[in-house]
Amino acid sequence: MASNLDQLIALQEKDRKLLQLRREARNLPEKKKSVEAKLAGALTALDAAKAEATRTTLEIRESEQAVETLKAQVRKYKSQQFEIRSNEAYRALEDEIRDVNRNITQQEERELVLMEKMETLKQTLADKEAVLAREKETVAVEIAELDRRLERIQADLGEREADRASVAALVEPEWLSRYEVILKNKGDAALARVEGSGVCGGCFMKLTPQQVFDIRNTPNMVFCNYCGRMLYYAYGAKQS
Repeated sequence: MASNLDQLIALQEKDRKLLQLRREARNLPEKKKSVEAKLAGALTALDAAKAEATRTTLEIRESEQAVETLKAQVRKYKSQQFEIRSNEAYRALEDEIRDVNRNITQQEERELVLMEKMETLKQTLADKEAVLAREKETVAVEIAELDRRLERIQADLGEREADRASVAALVEPEWLSRYEVILKNKGDAALARVEGSGVCGGCFMKLTPQQVFDIRNTPNMVFCNYCGRMLYYAYGAKQS
C-alpha cells in the first residue's frame, strides 16, 4: 500500500493540473476582452471616415447655399440696373455683379473639390467597412474558440476534481490537513523534492544533514525550515 507521502505526491500532481486549469479559466475573460479590443482600431478608423464624410457633406451644402445666395444677389443687381438712370450707378452695379460672379466661381470651384473629396471618402468608407467586417469575422471565430475552451476546461475540472477527491481520501487526515494548509499558503505546491546535495526544491535552500537523513529513513513529516514545504526524497537524484 502506498504511503501517505506517496499519495500526497500523486495528489500534488493532480492539484498542479487543477491550479493550471483554474488559472486558465480565470484568464479567459481577459483574453476575450483583448480579442474584442482588436475591433477598436477598425471601429475608430471607420468612425473617423464617417465623421469626415459628414463634415464634407455639410460643407458641400453650405457651398451650394452660398452659390444660390450669390446668384440671387446677381439677379437683384441686374433687376436694379433697369431702374437706375445714371451711368455711374449702372457701372457701379456692373462692378458689384463682377465681384459676386467671381465669388460664385470660387464657391463652385470649392464645391467641385469637395465633391471629388466626397467620392474619395465614399471609397474610403467602403474600404473601412470591409476591414471592420473582416475583423468582426476573425474576432467572432476567436471568441467562439475561447468559449469552447472554457467549456472544455469546466468539464475537465469536474472530472479531475472527482479524481482528486478519490486520491485525497486515501491520505490520513493529519497528513492531508497539513498538506492543504501549506498548499493554500504557498499557492503552487505544498511538497518539495530534495534536490542534488540536499537542497529544497521549493526554495533552493540547503537542508541540514539531519533533515536529509530523516527524509530518507523515517516515515515522519519533514518540513523545510525556510519555505515550510513538506519534503520528500528524490530517489535517483545525485547526492554528494
